[in-house]
Amino acid sequence: MLGFNYEVGEDNALHSFGHRCEGILSLTVGRGVWDGQAGETNAWSRFTRQADKFPNDAQVGNVHGGPNGKSGYDYGQTNSVMSGADDWLNYPNLTGARRLVNCDTWGKPHHLNFQKWWLGHLPHNAGSTDGFHNNWWRYIVDYDAAVKELPPTGGRLHKPAKAMY
Repeated sequence: MLGFNYEVGEDNALHSFGHRCEGILSLTVGRGVWDGQAGETNAWSRFTRQADKFPNDAQVGNVHGGPNGKSGYDYGQTNSVMSGADDWLNYPNLTGARRLVNCDTWGKPHHLNFQKWWLGHLPHNAGSTDGFHNNWWRYIVDYDAAVKELPPTGGRLHKPAKAMY
């Protein structure tokens, strides 16, 4: 279980939680791959695309920066880019809709509000696609139950021989 570190502020607590989400989703929905070059069929890799590497296909970005980020921790970037971020709220029925986004999209304070915006764009719809839940929060909130219900393709779940301490 992940506990939030209340000593670092809400923005950094959500930032840390976002990294947990990235790790879990890269192993599940991302099929163990987190590389924007993974292609259109790897939903996780596509979700995290930024305009600096994918000028014609910016999506939601990652915990360190949005679709318009140019470097890590670049939450106050004022340049606008076309992004498919809002389309992920329709996942898996992506339409290709895009709109201009920049730091005004998530507002100030930029770091805190970006983390909320990013987490709010994680798909959370019913059903499954390609053997994965369309509600990615299921992996984040109850990983064991989610992968038990829909094990990764070719994967087998084993009960551990002994507990780890």
